Amino acid sequence: MNRQQAAGVVLALGAFSIWGLFPVYWKLLGHIDALTVLSHRVLWSAPFVGLVILVGRRWHTLLATLREPRHLAVLAITATLISINWGVYIWAVSVDKVVEASMGYFLTPLLNVVIGFFMFHERLSRVQWLAVAIAGAGVVYLFAARGVAPWVALTLGLSFAAYGALRKQAVSDSITGLFLETLLVAPVAWIYLGFVAAPGGGFGDVSLSTDLLLVGAGIVTATPLILFVAAAKRLHYAAVGLLFYLTPTTQFVLGTVVYREPLHAAELVAFTCIWSALVLFGVHGYIVARRVGTE
Repeated sequence: MNRQQAAGVVLALGAFSIWGLFPVYWKLLGHIDALTVLSHRVLWSAPFVGLVILVGRRWHTLLATLREPRHLAVLAITATLISINWGVYIWAVSVDKVVEASMGYFLTPLLNVVIGFFMFHERLSRVQWLAVAIAGAGVVYLFAARGVAPWVALTLGLSFAAYGALRKQAVSDSITGLFLETLLVAPVAWIYLGFVAAPGGGFGDVSLSTDLLLVGAGIVTATPLILFVAAAKRLHYAAVGLLFYLTPTTQFVLGTVVYREPLHAAELVAFTCIWSALVLFGVHGYIVARRVGTE
């Protein structure tokens, strides 16, 4: 491993660790309703990411995107998807569903495969279909045992997978795209805070520490993304994909060990199916990559 790759691993570990520790941050804002926290997250992300664009001299990409109505339309859809993802996740943490939320991100890579098949007509091997089927069986079993679909996991997994797939259609990079997405959603956030939320929109109503946490929501949103983009430039995408599992694993450990959320038998079966599917998927991908590399 050369110095560039080593730096990439450190940056990726930083990004995925921060994402994995997000429940700790949102728990600190558990006394504020999820939509208010989401609105502040959107509003404070925009200026911080805008500053990053200014410092990084990314305005040419921003201007190029603004000249393309079709790409702006795609970003409007992705902005809606990521807002749903953020809002559901914040709410899930506030009502002690960190474990189920982690399931959604364990499912994301497998959902990416399914979306790739339908959206981009990517061919799947029998092993990949088997992995998807095993994970799907776990979710179906959980639904049958509980009588209620794990909608938090499915919403998070599907929204994030669809977000990633659609962002591939946009010309902007991750940071520029995030800036435009937050700008597109910002008016809705302003309206909610000004006319729907409690007076003050959660700002100045409780304590200085709460105000700082609301402002900091923008920083903690953008920081791991910046680290991720830097890591992706230095590492193979397969390595980045493997390190991604640090995020849901950290969330799962936080939910079960730190926050003492119960892990029922049906959930354990579902997680076992999903983890088995991911191992099968990963091993198959490694074997294929090795085979291609030796040809």
